[in-house]
Order: sequence, then structure tokens, then C-alpha cells
Amino acid sequence: MRTFLILIFCAFGSMVYSQNRCKVRADISYTSSEKEYKIELDRRQNVSSLIIYKLSSERKSYSLRDQKRVDELRGKWKTAEEHRELEEIRNRYKIFDKDSILISNNSKTFKYSDSLLFHSEKFLKEKLNQPVYTDAMYVEIYENGFQKYNVYNPQTDIYSIFYYFIQSALQEYWKKVSSPILTKDYTSIH
Repeated sequence: MRTFLILIFCAFGSMVYSQNRCKVRADISYTSSEKEYKIELDRRQNVSSLIIYKLSSERKSYSLRDQKRVDELRGKWKTAEEHRELEEIRNRYKIFDKDSILISNNSKTFKYSDSLLFHSEKFLKEKLNQPVYTDAMYVEIYENGFQKYNVYNPQTDIYSIFYYFIQSALQEYWKKVSSPILTKDYTSIH
């Protein structure tokens, strides 16, 4: 009887945790300005949300330990790991405004996010021919908190799925929100 109850508990627990929950987030920043925003899709079985974050400010006072490390790395980092460490420190001090809406799981935005998550080979091949930009939009895609892709300057002809994912999410947001925190003049994709 005890084994039977354990099996039922495990089966019930796995049903609860196996709900189709997936978070996809795009972090968008610009190499020539301080503009930065994030688009997050939180897909659940019954209700999904589109969350928009816009950088509003950055706390200037780092902890003593962080300030010392930033001073060591600023302008002098030599490896990608050191650059990533500098960015992680900066990210801890950023303050974002947040807005969210509920959206249908059948929306175009979800179709584009599915394409991003399940067609990675095509994006990796596009990345081999990626041009280098000195003034560009930088996009990082995360799936459930883990970085999956990073690309520069998505457009309709290169990294098009990234472009259409961002465009679709923003259009859906602007259509449903009367006073958006993220306005069209803040973004380069409309």
C-alpha cells in the first residue's frame, strides 16, 4: 500500500510539473546608446503573458567589492569571460520599469518564439556569415533563463526570425496598451 501511495504521489507531482511552461526572453541593447529593453514570453498551459522591461536607470553606487572589480576591468578586459563578468556586475545595478499583458497561445509572437527555440541549426549557419557592426542592435535570446543565441542587427533579410519575433511582440504590446512604457521612438523595430 505504501508503494502504491508513493507511485500515485510521484505521478501527480510529474503531472503538475509537466505543464507546458516555457519562458523566452529577448534582451535588446544598442551599442551606441544606453537604450535597453527586454521582451519576455511566459507561456503556461492556460494563460500566457508578454512582459516588457525598459531600462529606467542604473544605480551609480556599486558595493566596494564590485567597484574595485569594475575599475580593474573597465576598458582593460582581455577575455570574453572578463567582459561577461563586467556585464554581470553592471546588470545587478540596473533598474527596469515593467509592464505586462495577457496574450493568446495562438498569437504570431508564440509562433516566432517556437521557431527560435526549435530551429537552431539554421541560426547557427546564419551566424557564420554575420557582418560586423560598430553601431548596432544587440539581441540575446534566453530560454528558461539560459542564453541560447546572441546576434547583432537582426533585419528582415538576416536573422529574420529574431526581427519578426521582436516586431510581433512589440506590435501586440502596443495594440493592447494605451500608455506603454516602451514607445516606438525608443526601439528601432516597429
